[in-house]
Amino acid sequence: MKKVTKKIMAIAALAVMSASLVGCTAEIKITPTEDWEKELIQGILNGDSNIKLPDSVTINPDIILDGVTTTPPSTEPPATTEPPATTEPPAPTTPPATQEPQTQSVKYLKCKADRLNVRSGAGTGYSVLGQIVEGEYLPYYGESGNWYETRYLGKKAYVSKDYLTPVSFDVEQNEEIDSVLAVGYSLLGTPYVYGATRVHDGGGNLLSGFTTKEFDCSSFTQYIFYKGAGKIIATTTRTQVLQGKPVKTSELKRGDLLFMTNDSRVNNTGIERIGHVAVYLGNNMILHTSSDYAKIVEMTQKKWEYTIEIRRFL
Repeated sequence: MKKVTKKIMAIAALAVMSASLVGCTAEIKITPTEDWEKELIQGILNGDSNIKLPDSVTINPDIILDGVTTTPPSTEPPATTEPPATTEPPAPTTPPATQEPQTQSVKYLKCKADRLNVRSGAGTGYSVLGQIVEGEYLPYYGESGNWYETRYLGKKAYVSKDYLTPVSFDVEQNEEIDSVLAVGYSLLGTPYVYGATRVHDGGGNLLSGFTTKEFDCSSFTQYIFYKGAGKIIATTTRTQVLQGKPVKTSELKRGDLLFMTNDSRVNNTGIERIGHVAVYLGNNMILHTSSDYAKIVEMTQKKWEYTIEIRRFL
């Protein structure tokens, strides 16, 4: 067997690779000395893949030798480099449009007489249910000839147009507040009695002895919120003021409760200053009962100065 030299191994390696190197550029840095070597190299360079080696030559096709440099041309078309996928930015989210609160017009009747009879029917021949005085208001429910329809002492009532000034203004719609106030309107003229029996104990348990024939300020607010909206609130001004949501004067709305001090408590401290509560109606008007009977009046400067806390329950 012929000894395989480095030169022979290079030639043999090229021969074995010839089938796959056809068309390659091969630079061989070895000078052949034997005829078969020359024939082998020439065949490789000519692209002849059918070259046969002498039987006396054995090769190791895994040998890779220095001195042989091959640069195969690419037979595959150049890979197309796909540009990176463009990630579309998420479409800007449009916040839902803020819905403006719906409003409604409310109407009241302001008394301009020193005293005005409230009657059971639209005429002077009907019985007198009670009286209101100058500056007090009644809710408007309609008209009948020269008479306005209203509510008083739990009944449909009428007052003469000649002594009243209609006052209208817009308020935010709220059916629960409307219901609460409707109960309050029906109680206009109801006598004030300090310590009147509450409708419930502050936890919703009804109390015996309750009547709609008398109220003090906090039993009045407790009852109209319970009857009108099923809202359970406490029994006194100083416990009711601890409930609900605190409200700034600038954010005051119809149906909010105004907690005030009074002349007998103005010099007290803390919660002991609280001595009165009223329901705000809008347009500087309140519904409350104090010292005489349930009524609608305007807030005075003194009442604003006495107001300590505002709370929202609905």
